[in-house]
Amino acid sequence: NYMPWATLGHLVATILVPLLAVTSSQCEGTHEILAKYPHWWWLPFFLWVFLMVLLEWKCFTYTIVPLIGISGPKRVFCMDANFGVWAFCFIALSLVTQSEVWSQGLLVASAVRASLDCKGWRETLEPAW
Repeated sequence: NYMPWATLGHLVATILVPLLAVTSSQCEGTHEILAKYPHWWWLPFFLWVFLMVLLEWKCFTYTIVPLIGISGPKRVFCMDANFGVWAFCFIALSLVTQSEVWSQGLLVASAVRASLDCKGWRETLEPAW
């Protein structure tokens, strides 16, 4: 019952964040290539990452026993690792991955706004295409 919430969380970050960020971003300067979005967009980021990692961990607790049963002991950097070390690496990788989803949404929003309004984009990048 956690998977639908995790899926909804990813849909928010991949679809809703770029759509909303496009409306709040703007071009600054005369030769701006990417639009700037307000810094307050990073405030919900921390809550979102925390919730997504928590949901991922909840889903993980249902799959870890079959995973270890099928694939055997886990390895970290080509060395056998105990569960604590492996879980720490799993959580760290999860944090990086969840952070990347949100930041990519903001990058897409910045690029979309720039392609619509930024003079530097139209003068520099569009002719190159």
